[in-house]
Amino acid sequence: MKKISIHTYIIVLAAFVTGFTSCNKNDVPVAAGKSASGKIFRYDLVKNDYDVLPVTTFSLSYQDDLPVNVFEKNTQALFSYSLSYDAAKQLVKAQANNSGTQNIIYDPATKKPKQINYTTLTDTGKVVFTYQSGTGKLISVLDSLKQPLKLPVKYQYLFTYDAAGNNVIQITKNQFDLQNRPTLRQNSYYKFDNNPNPFNNFPTLQSSIKLPGEFAALVNKNNVTEGKMVGVIYSPGGPGSGSEPILTPVDIYQSVWKYEYNDKGLPVKSIETFDNIQFSYKGSRTFTYDY
Repeated sequence: MKKISIHTYIIVLAAFVTGFTSCNKNDVPVAAGKSASGKIFRYDLVKNDYDVLPVTTFSLSYQDDLPVNVFEKNTQALFSYSLSYDAAKQLVKAQANNSGTQNIIYDPATKKPKQINYTTLTDTGKVVFTYQSGTGKLISVLDSLKQPLKLPVKYQYLFTYDAAGNNVIQITKNQFDLQNRPTLRQNSYYKFDNNPNPFNNFPTLQSSIKLPGEFAALVNKNNVTEGKMVGVIYSPGGPGSGSEPILTPVDIYQSVWKYEYNDKGLPVKSIETFDNIQFSYKGSRTFTYDY
């Protein structure tokens, strides 16, 4: 679904029929195969009511059943990430063809990513993951942005799970001020089907925020069927009243997803029907999946 995401929305190249095992700026690409165990290989946006040029959202390539490259596209610019792993097959680095770098740090006790440090020509920052004690479920993501000649920006995303603990049904987005005080910016609400979510196998990257359900797509068991985003309008409590500002919820986006599945229950096609209330237009987008 379309989101107000942490960074600029990036969509991925459609021209790649297969991935490549090398994507550094000066390397020669070498063809790679799909996942041996049937993990997601492509996620294509093939029809878009508000864009006449359908494009692919993600393309991955695999070696030894590990994704070694991720390809993305921003307007006419191609972005690609070459992925590196340690001896335990944990993703530790993603090197982009635009000189951007993402270094993933793991918690030695849980073996789960605890931080992504990223650097581009215009942005440096980090993403910090927090997990629930005992269950090990991802419960928050903290994203810090630093850009030249601009004040730093910090967003917090809090996850609320369903009763079974399978899917994130609510994401609360807060923004921190320079005194590190949180202010509510948006709540996102989701419903799910009963079929397996293919993005569970997607590598932990900062670009994960562009998947359905944002970073929660990496931990959700099932696929998003409904989504709703609610922003807030702040009104003063009154001159000299000393009261807190009034928070008024405002619907800004909602969508419904319909799926077609293969014999393994994985989605092979989805149609998102959306209402962008904030910008006053409706439409649909069609996606296809390849494994």
